[in-house]
Parts: sequence; structure tokens; C-alpha cells
Amino acid sequence: MFYLRYGGASRRIVGQIIRTNTRSLSGRSNTIRTRAGSRYEESSRPLPFTTCTTRFYSARMVATDELTARLSALSLAPSALAAHPAVSNPGQWKEALGLAPGVPSSFELCKTLVFKPKTAKSATPVPVVVIARDETETSSGALAKKFNLKDLRLATDDLLKDFFALDKDSLSPLALTKDNFSRCQVVLDSTIAGTSAPLALHASSPEATVFLSGKDIATYLTSLETAEAKVHVVDFAALKAEAEATPGGVGPVGKAAPAKKAEDAKIEGAVQIAIGVKKELDFPTWYTNVLIKAEMIDYYSVSGCYILKPWSFTIWERIQQWFDSKIKELDVENSYFPMFVSSKVLEREKDHIEGFAPEVAWVTRA
Repeated sequence: MFYLRYGGASRRIVGQIIRTNTRSLSGRSNTIRTRAGSRYEESSRPLPFTTCTTRFYSARMVATDELTARLSALSLAPSALAAHPAVSNPGQWKEALGLAPGVPSSFELCKTLVFKPKTAKSATPVPVVVIARDETETSSGALAKKFNLKDLRLATDDLLKDFFALDKDSLSPLALTKDNFSRCQVVLDSTIAGTSAPLALHASSPEATVFLSGKDIATYLTSLETAEAKVHVVDFAALKAEAEATPGGVGPVGKAAPAKKAEDAKIEGAVQIAIGVKKELDFPTWYTNVLIKAEMIDYYSVSGCYILKPWSFTIWERIQQWFDSKIKELDVENSYFPMFVSSKVLEREKDHIEGFAPEVAWVTRA
């Protein structure tokens, strides 16, 4: 027996399956039970969908009519759609798609990163939206240098909601619309623009994926361009090579040893390993990547601050204990210094820490 939920002003069935029976899917029973408001209605109409097509929308699919209309207006159509459990990182995403029906046999993940450049407090930020293959190394430092921006940091959840009404696990190029495109700086991986291979994009949800070719993604993005706002196509491999050839953008040209050392530190097939460099050749980068990739720390919107995640706190305690013993051997006492942050940041913490009262930490100018 199918339980389908009605939705929308047109009262049409949207295919949200609450409970299903394989006998009904096979066509042995065409009786469905639907709910309109608080009551259930019996119907013997033929089932409005089938499972033998890649365009099947299941319970968790959030491919809205508005999104579909935007693609259709450009004569674009997804090669496949998939529903799966909620995912929060590329590993989970790829694993979930591997178990989902109707997924292309060969595909790549497409990541969408949003960075916020450092701006004056009174200025409205212009987010930098980076769209790239999951395996592409997108250095925020190199991007900042190329576009003459300062201190690119991953955008906060608040900024993502303000601009796109989505969280980081639901973002994709399709989050860009005529309304917000001109308010952003959009950067597209050059290896995407010319490929016809299917790329997996979040369909405005961590539980739904839509597959589009790289060419279709480029077509969609360029359709949003205005006279003032354009898509910036970037060759990230060339950008990285340029950054390594001139570390920091200054210094003598002949000093190429650090770039050579960084090149030697690369691991063959690092797309699977994810750390990217060898520990013995570039320890600082290796250690930083381990902490971030293992989700032990996270960046914070306040410059110089990091968020220690639960599974890293014991390590931090050990580090403190070691330094504490060494420092006290020198007859040095511990001391604490205040750190000043904005009232907006303090207000946000009351939602994170039970019992936190932001007003006790406020400092006013005399």
C-alpha cells in the first residue's frame, strides 16, 4: 500500500512516499491511499510514477518546480536524480551515491565553496563562490592574490543563509540565481567548463543529488551574467604553479628551491589519500591538512580564533600540560589576557553554550 502526501495549491501528488510496498511498485496493485489535510482518501488511479527511469523522485528528493523550471528554460535537463541519507562531507556523499539507484556508473563530485574576504565593518561583504571538481585544490591564498582580496575565510553559516538560504551541506551552483549572482564573485574551475561527464551537485538539500554535465553547469552560470557580474574561469593548476614559483609574491626570481621541495612533497594519487603532501618533506602543511581533513578543528569568523572539535580536545589538553610543566620549570607563571570580539559574535555564542550570558562580556568605550 502506498501512502502519498498531497502538496501545493494545485493539489497534485508530489511523490513523497511515507511507506511503500514492492508488490505495488511491480504493478500488482494499483490502489493507493492518499492524505489530504488530516483525512485519507482511497483511489484506484494508476500509479503516477515508475521506478524504471532516472527521473524518479523519491521521498527525500527536493528538486523543486522552481529549480526544474530554471533548467528547462535553458533547455537543460539532469542526466539523473538521486535521493539518499543526509551527508555532510565528500566521503559520505560518494558512499551514499554508490548505494543509490539510478546513479550514473561514472561521475565526479562537484564542490561549491563560499569564502568571505576581509572587509571594513561598515561594508557589505561580497562572497567568493568557488565551483570546482572535488579533487581540485582551491587555494584561498592564491585566489585572494589573483583577485586582489584580503584574508579569504570560509563563510559562516549566517552568511550562507543570508545570501543563499541554505547551509554548507546543501550548496551547489544551482544556489546562484538572478537575485544573488550579482552580489557574489563566482569562480569556475576551468576543467569543468568543457567536460560533458556527469558531475554530482547537491539539489538544495544534503539528501538529494542532481547530475549535470560540466558544460551544462557553465551554461547555467553564464545565463546569470550581467554587464557588471561575470563568471571567472580559473585554471587552478596554473594558479598553484604560479603561487609556488613566487612564494608570497616577492623575493628573487632565482630562489626556486622551496617550490621544488613542495613539488617533491606531493603524493601520487593524493585525490584518494586527501592529505596531499608527504609528512617528512612538508610537515607544517601535512599537519595542518590532518587537523582540518580529520575535522579536529575549524576556522572561526574571528581572526586568530579556531574551534576545537570534541575529538581534538584531549590532544589540546596534553599539549597544554606539556607546555605548562616546561614553563613552570623556568619559574614562569601562567597569565590570561582578554580578547575583544564583536557583540554579534558574543550573541551567537549564547546559542552554542548553555547558560552563556553575552552581556557579562560586553565592554563599552568610556
